[in-house]
Amino acid sequence: MQAHPSPGHTGNGPLRQRQSRLTHDQVVAMAGRYANGATVNELAAEFGCARQTVALRLKAHGVMMRNQPASPDEITQVVELYVSGLSLVGVADKTRFSPKSVLNYLRAKGIPLRDTHGRDR
Repeated sequence: MQAHPSPGHTGNGPLRQRQSRLTHDQVVAMAGRYANGATVNELAAEFGCARQTVALRLKAHGVMMRNQPASPDEITQVVELYVSGLSLVGVADKTRFSPKSVLNYLRAKGIPLRDTHGRDR
């Protein structure tokens, strides 16, 4: 997509993308669409801005972004829940992670895993 010069452009230097500000109503609409499953890339195309802008505005609006890595505190919680006797699925149900992610975090911490019947391996 070719940028068009703004009125009064003298031709000196490269053309820059025209910046637009997202209104509060647009950010609210964006947050609603994100909550309903729209991706950051889809929202960037829809609202005519960069994906980084979408992510920044959503975070500033208090939206929890999907697919974020676990914090050290969350990993500690995963370990504690598993050591308390919960299964991988049980831990996943109490956290925002999938059973596979729970398994990966436990392996990374060197936690001994149980078989599907709860017995030590």
